[in-house]
Amino acid sequence: RLLKADIGDAYAKAKRNRPPGYMRMARTIQEFDEDGMELLYELLTPLWGEHEAGFEWDIELHETLTSFGWRQVPGIPALYIFNGTDSSARLIKIVDDILFCESDTSTPIVNATLKALKDKYEQVTHEADPSAFAGFKITQSADYSVRKLSQPQKI
Repeated sequence: RLLKADIGDAYAKAKRNRPPGYMRMARTIQEFDEDGMELLYELLTPLWGEHEAGFEWDIELHETLTSFGWRQVPGIPALYIFNGTDSSARLIKIVDDILFCESDTSTPIVNATLKALKDKYEQVTHEADPSAFAGFKITQSADYSVRKLSQPQKI
């Protein structure tokens, strides 16, 4: 069975692995202290658009998934595997989007992972039997034995 998940505001949930950044506000919303000095905003978490932010989020998600028992497949950084006692699961991650596939249709591994992700990051949405993932169209056979990911809009 396939499920997909999205972690909202992912970059801001990562650890900043570099000194804090500073940002000036637009002139229309600038703030000043009592001495007339312009106040700057200190950036303590990565923000979308910063060069290093994607890498910092990738480290965060990798550490989180491996702490839950998922193992990264050697040579395929976006693919993880989890072998449980009665079921096995795979996931593909693209930034903050995750596509899960589990052998047990009741998806105990995926459900436990989703709960742990929600406990840690709060803003996690998910969808069972998705028809699309990260710009790919997903089609499945009636018995779920064959799944195809395609990008027909790119052909």
